[in-house]
Amino acid sequence: MDMSRISLMSLQICANPQMEEDAIKAVLSVVGSRDSCTDQKGLFQFMGTARISSFNLMISPAKGRKPTNRCEELENAYRCLKTH
Repeated sequence: MDMSRISLMSLQICANPQMEEDAIKAVLSVVGSRDSCTDQKGLFQFMGTARISSFNLMISPAKGRKPTNRCEELENAYRCLKTH
């Protein structure tokens, strides 16, 4: 696994701000006390999970995968949390 870490905030923003906020809320609703999740997409590390305004996600993508936008990565992190 390529361990270069990418901040969610450095990625392209979602098509609309409400989509991004909803995606963050979805992640926060399932993250619980976990600070990370790993699946075939890579490693997702959760920071500032107390509230939306302080939330950040660090992504260490799987080899050959390049994160592109915030909503896609939030969806990937949500799926990881729901299935692992």
